[in-house]
Amino acid sequence: MHSKRKWRPAIVRSSLTVIAGLVTGVMAVAGWGAWHALDRHATVPPPGPVQWQDAHHARAVLAQYRANLKSGEEPASLVISKPELDSLGRVISRSMRDTRGMASLSETMLEVRISHRLPPNPIAEFANFSFGFPPSDKGLRLAYVKAGEQQLPDMMGQLVARLLPLFLFETAKSDEISAAILTLRLTENDMGVQYRANADLANQLFTALTRNTPDWAAPPEKVRLYYTRLHALGIAFQDRRYPVTDMLREIFSLAQARSGTKGDATAVMENRAALLAFALYFGDLPMPHLAAAVRTAALAGPPPNARAVRIQGRHDLVQHLATSAALQITGNSGLANALGEIKEFTDTAPGGTGFSFADLAAGRVGTLLAQQALDPLTARHVQQQLAETRNARDFFPRLDDFPQVLQQADFERIYRDFDSPPYQAAIAEIDARIQSLPLFSPQANNH
Repeated sequence: MHSKRKWRPAIVRSSLTVIAGLVTGVMAVAGWGAWHALDRHATVPPPGPVQWQDAHHARAVLAQYRANLKSGEEPASLVISKPELDSLGRVISRSMRDTRGMASLSETMLEVRISHRLPPNPIAEFANFSFGFPPSDKGLRLAYVKAGEQQLPDMMGQLVARLLPLFLFETAKSDEISAAILTLRLTENDMGVQYRANADLANQLFTALTRNTPDWAAPPEKVRLYYTRLHALGIAFQDRRYPVTDMLREIFSLAQARSGTKGDATAVMENRAALLAFALYFGDLPMPHLAAAVRTAALAGPPPNARAVRIQGRHDLVQHLATSAALQITGNSGLANALGEIKEFTDTAPGGTGFSFADLAAGRVGTLLAQQALDPLTARHVQQQLAETRNARDFFPRLDDFPQVLQQADFERIYRDFDSPPYQAAIAEIDARIQSLPLFSPQANNH
């Protein structure tokens, strides 16, 4: 909650700076084109609720990409159907605060349209751009760039194409991403991309989407201190199941001791390193650079006995909590919640494990934990609570009165979709329960 107040002005300043540079450049070369991008209305409509088909499609594409990474074959191929492309647009648009995107396919062109909500200003509410990519067997080629409905001159279009990813994602390197694409095949029904598959590119794309910083905002040597404690505890427990409170108590006792009487900024830094170590040990978020820097020498290899750690008897709740905490540290809780919803909606489909409010709650606990652990006003309270915790009820809500497992038909009968009032009321109740727990409410701890 406090973190939103901190990063939003920075995003506004960054947006205004880049917009000013973009508009200045456009006006210098072709000033008549700049204003066509600015409008009171978005050319891309709101994405609408994410349906179970969207979750299924998004996971299918990610499964293709993950399989390519594991195979190590060069070059790799990815085939995306038109329904899958539409679903990806809705999923990504839902996860991003101010940006909407959609794509249209034909045999001759892939058109990507983007509408970005601007900071408050007297001129326009949105900047609208379209990018056309024709079929190509010689890399990714840009056929045109439109500002609104006006096609820009080639030189200005190339400039916009270079600047817009930086404007939207802050850390994206468009040249490296486009250079990885070798061929683009288009039909009315699908698109095929041949590309160089590597973990670094996957991490770069994820970093761009989550506005991550290259060093994950904590020195690897500091993260390694906490990871070493988790590693030693995992070995000590051998093959026995044990509660997550043991792990949290271990690292936050260390964070509390290292913070000592130093300023609140030190407590925040120690908490950040502790949570990143926790996410690296238990989460399923790709962090190859941090992993390479932390898992050295005796720490190399899979974390020992990680799967034996439980919340309410379930290891997957630990994974959801750890992954969402890491996503919050990167600055995108919206993406954390969207990914959680995608996973749960997919699980309602035939063959899935079913929709679980406990899974969603674990993700939201992770997000709020990271928010409060990194807030100077609450960082030491988090340390104190977790350094003494012996019961998951200190930070995980009771959900006995919620449906435990829902298949697709049951979910749609009760809640319809993620934007329905019944579903939003259920999420609001879960959030209220989480925020009333001792870890997140100093007042609750005093009663």
